[in-house]
Amino acid sequence: MPSALKMCVSRPPAVTELPFFLPPRWPSLPSSLPFQITDAVETAQIEKPEAHPILQFLFVMAILLQVAPPASVIVLSASCLHVHEVALPLYISAPLALEVAHYAFGATSTRVSFGESPMRRAELAQVDRLSLWKHCLEDKSIATGDFITGWFYRRPDGGEWRTSGLALATEAPVNVHEIQRGNLREWLSWSLFMKVPEELLHEELPELEEAISMLERSLSTRKSRFTFIEGYDEMILSIRLNLDPPSAHHRPRPLLYYAISDGILCGLVTPLLMRRLGFRQHEESCLTYWHRPAPPSEDGAARASTPLVFVHGVGLGPLPYIGFIEDLTRSSDGPLIVIELPFVAQRLTGISRAPQAARTVDAIEAALRRHNIQAATFVGHSLGTIYLSWVARLRPSLLASAVFIDPICFLLHHSKVARSFLYSQPEGIESSVEHYFVKSELSIVSYFHRHFYWYMNNLWVNDLSCPTKVVLSKDDSIVPVHAVRTYLHRTKVDVLELEKARHGEFIMSDSARRKVIREISLAQHAGRPNAGSIFSTGARATVRKHVQNYVRPRSKGASLLLFNLLRSKWLSLNGANPQGQNSIPSPLAPE
Repeated sequence: MPSALKMCVSRPPAVTELPFFLPPRWPSLPSSLPFQITDAVETAQIEKPEAHPILQFLFVMAILLQVAPPASVIVLSASCLHVHEVALPLYISAPLALEVAHYAFGATSTRVSFGESPMRRAELAQVDRLSLWKHCLEDKSIATGDFITGWFYRRPDGGEWRTSGLALATEAPVNVHEIQRGNLREWLSWSLFMKVPEELLHEELPELEEAISMLERSLSTRKSRFTFIEGYDEMILSIRLNLDPPSAHHRPRPLLYYAISDGILCGLVTPLLMRRLGFRQHEESCLTYWHRPAPPSEDGAARASTPLVFVHGVGLGPLPYIGFIEDLTRSSDGPLIVIELPFVAQRLTGISRAPQAARTVDAIEAALRRHNIQAATFVGHSLGTIYLSWVARLRPSLLASAVFIDPICFLLHHSKVARSFLYSQPEGIESSVEHYFVKSELSIVSYFHRHFYWYMNNLWVNDLSCPTKVVLSKDDSIVPVHAVRTYLHRTKVDVLELEKARHGEFIMSDSARRKVIREISLAQHAGRPNAGSIFSTGARATVRKHVQNYVRPRSKGASLLLFNLLRSKWLSLNGANPQGQNSIPSPLAPE
C-alpha cells in the first residue's frame, strides 16, 4: 500500500510505557555463523527518490479516467437521439454501450450489494472477545482515551460521510467526554460483535455492558470515576469498517482501465516476467502462487538456503515487486514461493476471491508440502503481513522465521490504518494519484470494507515463536510507526527503520532493497534449524544422483545408510540435532 495520506485527526504522541510480556523463546543461532542478530533498533538512511516525471501524467490520467464513464453516457445518449453532429458508427457506439453498462454496474453494485451487512465469518467467542478487549485496554502504546476517540469523528456539514464523499471532519477531534453511551454501544457492537446494536442477541447484551464497564474502569483515576453519559449524540459518528457502505470511497473506472490492469498487466506482463525469473504458477484450493525450485548445485544440501515465502501487498499483484523478487532469487539458492493476492490486484476476476484465514492457512500448508517444504522464512509486505499473522497463530510450525515489512498487522486496535487508508481526504497530486489508482478501486474497497476483520488480522508479539525481523518506514502514513517500533523494541524484536521512506517506498530504492534483503538473509540463517526439510528439491536430486553413482542400483539399504551418514554429518556441521530432524524427506524418495 503506497503512502502519502495525512491523518484526519491529530493525536498526542503515544506514551512509551508498555505492558509486560514474556519474551518469546527464540531458537538459538548456530555458533558457526559469522554474524550475530542483535536486539537494537537499526536505522538505515536511503536515498530519497526524486519526483518521478510520470506522476503528473498519472494525475492527469486519473482525472480523464474519472471523466470517461459519464462522458460515454452523454455521447451515447446523444447518438441514440440521432443528433447529427455526434452520430456514431456501430464500431464506436458498441464499445461505448459496453462502457456505459460497466459504469452503471459499478455505480449500482457498491450501493446495493455493499449496502448489505457483511458475512459474519469471523465472529469471536465470548471468552475471546473479552480477552481481546482487555488486551487492547492494557496496551500502553496509546492512551486509552486516544485509542477510543480515534475511532470517532464529527458529522460533516454536508451530512454523513456516505453522502459527502471522503469528507471526514478535520476540525477539533472528538473528546472522550463527548462520546455518549449510545455512540459507544454502536461502535462496540461492530468492533467486538460485527453487528449493529439492534442485531445483538439477548445473551450478548450483558457482555456489551461489561465491555463498557471495563473501558470506564480503564479511563477512571484514583481521584475520579469515569462514566459515559446515557444517550446518543447524532453529531458524532464512528468508523465501522465492515458495516459502513463503501460507495463513498469507490471511484468508478472505465472498462478500458480493467482491460489494461487485469488483462494486460496482471494477465500477460506479470506471468511473462515471473516465468523469466524461473517461476511456475500453481493453484492450491483457494490459493494462487508462483514457485521457483532451488537450483541444483554440486555441493548439494550444504548450499540449500531456508525456503522463502513472499506475500505482496495492495496494488497490481507481484508486478510492482518484480525487482525485489529478482533480488530474492539472487540472494537465496533455496526454493522461493510468491503468493498472489488477486482480490487486491485491481482485477475484476478477483473481487469474489477474498480469503478466509483458516482455509488460506490450510492451502499454504498444502502448497509447502507439495514442494517438500516443512517450514520456511515468511516475508510479507503491508497487507501481506496479514497472511503471516494467520500462519503465526493458526499454524506456527510452518514459520522457520518471519520478516514483516511495513506491517499493518501489529496494533490494529489503533485507528490509524483504517483512517489513513479509507477514511481520509487526499491532499496534493501524489496522494490524489495514490487514492484513485489504489485506495478507491472497486476490488480493494470491497475487500477492506467487507472481508477485513481487525481482530482476526491483529498479531500480538507473544503469538510469535520464531526469529522475527521487522522493517519500518519512518515516514509511513499508514502504519503507526512510533507505537509499533516502541512496542516491538520492548519485546526484543529486531527492528530496522528506513529513514525518509514512506509506505512501500523500499521497492523503488536500490539501497533500501539491499538493506531489506540483508534482513531477510539474516532471518533465513536464524530460521535454518527450524526449517525441517534441510534438503531442497534441487539438493535432493543432486544427492540422489551422487549416491546412485557410487552405490549399486539394487543396494537400497546401502543407499539409505549413505544418505543417513551424509545427513548426520550435515546436521552436526550446522548445529542441528539429528534426533529432531526425522521429518527430512529422503533424497531417494520420488519427487
